[in-house]
Amino acid sequence: MSRIVVIDDETPIRQLLVDALATRRHEVDSFEDGPTALAAICDRPPDLIICDVNMPGLSGYGVLDAVRRNPATATVPVLLITGRATYESMRQGMVGGADDYLPKPFTAPELFDTVDRRLGAQAARRATGPPMPVPAAPEPPAPLKDVLEVARQLEAVSPPADLAAAGRRLRQAAAELQHLLSVRRRE
Repeated sequence: MSRIVVIDDETPIRQLLVDALATRRHEVDSFEDGPTALAAICDRPPDLIICDVNMPGLSGYGVLDAVRRNPATATVPVLLITGRATYESMRQGMVGGADDYLPKPFTAPELFDTVDRRLGAQAARRATGPPMPVPAAPEPPAPLKDVLEVARQLEAVSPPADLAAAGRRLRQAAAELQHLLSVRRRE
């Protein structure tokens, strides 16, 4: 039995989620707003959080951000649900650290499948321990460093003359990088 927190400002949807998850013998706590849910989540981290994106006050993205910033809850899987299932909104959630995204309307089997996958992945992570550290990225080649430096300069520069000079340096660095890549392909 897993403990799941459901956060949705719409009472009928929240109750449907609670009832559906209870049939699978999950312990379910439900909240109608993000701040109240976050207080409970911090006191007792759940095994999974299911959170609506579009809520007044603190949105689902805000809840997700708070969960990911708290060391006690940072690894709790978060499933975002929303009726606004655009590519941009899904990307925003995934970039923010959501583990999955379920667009409304969804069926009970879709909910159960997604919940089972998230809980299974969480159980596997717990069984294998913390992830291996990622090694530091190697230093980029000199031409790429130049491109990155020019890009930084372009962000900070506003006069057109400076932009023209930065553009010329960027083209030169890009040509050097292209040459390096062509040499490596021949090898």
